[in-house]
This record gives sequence, C-alpha cells and structure tokens, in this order.
Amino acid sequence: MAFISKEDFYSHIYEEAVSTISRGNDKHLNSAIQAATNQALRCMARYDTEAIFELSTDEQKQPYAELIIYIKDIAKWHFIGVCNVQVDYEVAKDRYKQAVNELNKIWKGEDIAGWPLKSGNNERLFRSGSSPKFNHY
Repeated sequence: MAFISKEDFYSHIYEEAVSTISRGNDKHLNSAIQAATNQALRCMARYDTEAIFELSTDEQKQPYAELIIYIKDIAKWHFIGVCNVQVDYEVAKDRYKQAVNELNKIWKGEDIAGWPLKSGNNERLFRSGSSPKFNHY
C-alpha cells in the first residue's frame, strides 16, 4: 500500500481536476506520487524510512503530517506538468519550492522529534569545510 493514495491527493487538487488532467488514467498521478516519495526518501537517509512509510492508518501517520504535505506538494508539481487545469500554477510552484527547502533542512541534519532514526546511526553527521580566509592587508 502506498504512503499517499489518490484519495489523499484530493486535498491538494480537486477530484474533477485530477480526472481531467489524468484523463481517467491514474498512471501519471501514481508516477508523480512515487517520484515525490522517492525525492523525500533521498532526504531522509538518517531516519528509519521503512518504519515511516509502511504506516497505513491516518492515526499512525499523524506524526508525519508535515512530511505528507511536502510529498503532496511535490507530487502536485510533477502532476501538473501535463496540464494545470483548475490549479494555480504560481501557488503550486511556491509550495513546491517550500517543500523542497524543508526536505533539504531534514537532509542537512535537523532532527525532528518523534521520527525514528536508523539503528546504528546515532553519530553526528560528518561535515567538512575550510577555515575563514585571512586578509592581511
């Protein structure tokens, strides 16, 4: 079972618009949802994603409400690439950028309370960089 279903997606695009854009074929919508889920997974390497994404009931998914919204925003952006009927393109674009920024924060190491970390992954993230440059003039 998918983490986000077609019916869950109706909170972001009306059902009529989804059927108009997809022309009755759910393949494109499912592809957009899967692409968005994969994009989120890449940013969540420190977390036990199997435990998060195998949840099936709305009550179990409640601690991950923000993640679900980010995935829906990204999926919406991928889905309206075909046609943006009844969808405000600029709002979708802004929400997509915001979702990607939030996922990047997760990727950079901001811990989220209540999300399960992978076992054996309790070390701090490795970071590298250079010292500030000197200016002796």
